[in-house]
Amino acid sequence: MTTNTPDLDVAGTVAELHTGKGYVVLPGLLPLDLTANIRSQILNCADEDKARERLMMQNGRWRVRLVGRGDIFMELAVHSTVTQIAEAMLGAGYVMGGLSAHTITADAPPQGVHVDYPYSVMSEPFPDPPMQLQTIWALDAFTEENGATRVLPHSQKTRRRPDRQEFYEKSVPVLCPAGSLILSHGGLWHDSATNRSQTDRVAILGNYTPFWVKSVEGFPDTIKSPNFLPTPAQRKLLGYDTRDAMMKAVAWKREDKNAPKPPY
Repeated sequence: MTTNTPDLDVAGTVAELHTGKGYVVLPGLLPLDLTANIRSQILNCADEDKARERLMMQNGRWRVRLVGRGDIFMELAVHSTVTQIAEAMLGAGYVMGGLSAHTITADAPPQGVHVDYPYSVMSEPFPDPPMQLQTIWALDAFTEENGATRVLPHSQKTRRRPDRQEFYEKSVPVLCPAGSLILSHGGLWHDSATNRSQTDRVAILGNYTPFWVKSVEGFPDTIKSPNFLPTPAQRKLLGYDTRDAMMKAVAWKREDKNAPKPPY
């Protein structure tokens, strides 16, 4: 897969996500022909799920889980831009909690203002160290007409659940061309707007967390595709190898035989 590679300020991007406005837009990462090809593959997956009565649909939206459905999707999941930001923001032992295509159909209403998992199930105030990185690959342009994601800049710093009225009064749309990557802090207040266009809007959402957060899609236990052969990097991302990360996390407990012995 050939993508455009931006000049990436990793530290600056993470600072913007954590202590800045809470989101960053990187336009033009995917060439338009590749963007269209990925979108077409997602529609094929949706047709397959619909034929099997497995397509997840709610309130004018449908969702398709993508792990095991095609190499291109996992290549996006380990795109170098994503992995650099995820490691700097979440630590070397980060994993992917979910990867799915989300489509907002014509006339679909807003989803409802919210924060993302795991913040959505945590007590307030949320912890200060970042617990989640959200990625959105825009396979269609995000416009005000087609219900572009709306956010309240800097709201992740409140470390609490959204105040609906404040969001309604101050939120702004995240606008970008097709082929863009949107990065956001999981605690940023956000919602989709009404799709007032006559076409569906398709995007791929990825959820990245520290290794010790339970996957929102239940990886790796829920991966049933017999033909899916993940690369070593993909295995790590899907939580097959979390024991290695766990052992590194407790390595400080290993005794230094040359250290002074305690007097007790």
